[in-house]
Amino acid sequence: PKAVRLTGAPEDYVAKLRKAFVVVDPAERRALVEREVAKAAKAAGGRALENPGLVDEVTNLVELPTGIAGEFEKQNLELPPEVVVSEMRSHQRYFAVVDGAGRLKNRFVAVAGTPVRSASVSRHGYERVLRARLADARFFFEEDKKKKLRDRIEALGRRTYQAKLGSELDRANRIGAIASALARSLGKEPLVPDVLEVARLAKTDLTTGMVGEFPELQGIMGGHYARLE
Repeated sequence: PKAVRLTGAPEDYVAKLRKAFVVVDPAERRALVEREVAKAAKAAGGRALENPGLVDEVTNLVELPTGIAGEFEKQNLELPPEVVVSEMRSHQRYFAVVDGAGRLKNRFVAVAGTPVRSASVSRHGYERVLRARLADARFFFEEDKKKKLRDRIEALGRRTYQAKLGSELDRANRIGAIASALARSLGKEPLVPDVLEVARLAKTDLTTGMVGEFPELQGIMGGHYARLE
């Protein structure tokens, strides 16, 4: 809240900033993040889904971490779990919470960067933002399901793979040519029609709204949509 006068000694820097609610040592701060997340997840009736990268990121975003457990509507568990986790992790820097069997719960842990005066006020804020994000994800999911993967093949021709290598459809056709040649070389000629179809479908989820929002889910969402079909 005000200027902190330092003598220049490292010990003085660490001690005085601690009194000002800043944990200087990143290793200590990381341990605090892990402790706060674990404590909040346990209070939420589960454990935090392991995500060392997110721990590293949050460690470098906070000064004195405070874990806050929140929840979201259970109906959002009908979405593919990867979507819910990506929504929490990528957009909000929240930790997903799972039960003893590793199943996703409708709970999460957010990490505030400073001491929290009212946990309930903070929780409601975190929940409100996530509610809107998950509503967007549900919209993308429902819209994407209206169009079959086979009907998306043509659209790949309008997406550039790489300037000198053509479109995503060109890429898919090359994958099919290579894969079918490998199948024939292995004496699996009967598999060639399936191999060619898989190759043409493999990149179709690049044209979906969900993958447009979460590029890291390409392939994963294609699998979900294919199973739903």
